[in-house]
Amino acid sequence: MSIKMHNRRVPTLTLLTVAVSLGLFGCSDSDNSFNDDDVISPSINYEADIQRTEFGIPHITAKDYKGLGYGVGYAFAEDNFCSLAREVVVASGQSMLYLGTDGNLASDAFYTWYNTDKRKAEFLAAQDPEVIDAVTGYAAGYSRYLRDKGVANIDPACANAEWVREITLDDLLTVYGKANLRGGLSNFVGPIVAAAPPSIAGVQGSSRMRSVPVVNPVVVSTCIQYGYD
Repeated sequence: MSIKMHNRRVPTLTLLTVAVSLGLFGCSDSDNSFNDDDVISPSINYEADIQRTEFGIPHITAKDYKGLGYGVGYAFAEDNFCSLAREVVVASGQSMLYLGTDGNLASDAFYTWYNTDKRKAEFLAAQDPEVIDAVTGYAAGYSRYLRDKGVANIDPACANAEWVREITLDDLLTVYGKANLRGGLSNFVGPIVAAAPPSIAGVQGSSRMRSVPVVNPVVVSTCIQYGYD
């Protein structure tokens, strides 16, 4: 498992391609080479090369999609580690457990209900193998950054937080499930969780249900007659 880091200018066209395909990242002035033989799974090897431009934009190259995702995940963690770590907590329905006053009970109830193992499995089954490789690599790259830095040395916004940990493919599927609801159901989490069926007593006691008027048979007959003319 290896990541090579460089700071050097790369062609503008390449940078635009990276920006569109992988997303924009913040600045970093890292210039290091990393080699790690302690991999989580001996059967998987990740290799990526990350080149930062003078503006801090990462350009990732790799020999396969696993390595590409690995490099992107590592670069993202350098720039936005806490944002994804927090998303994992919220999408997993654990905000009340870990985020204190920032937790949201309605959100936890909703995403615990929504992000079931069955739903995540169906989402994963619909993806191409290359996508699965890239996402698996992304989780490994993000987690590698945490191992390299240590929980005390990451962004102060979440350094040493109890909820900071390495992530897995399953965590990312949970986050993607949450993201798929943006602009839709996620805007109505509170009302959805608070919704409840009317009570039986309320339905039976409704004056509207009891006071249906009896229709004059003559009128009905006339209506039927006109309806068929």
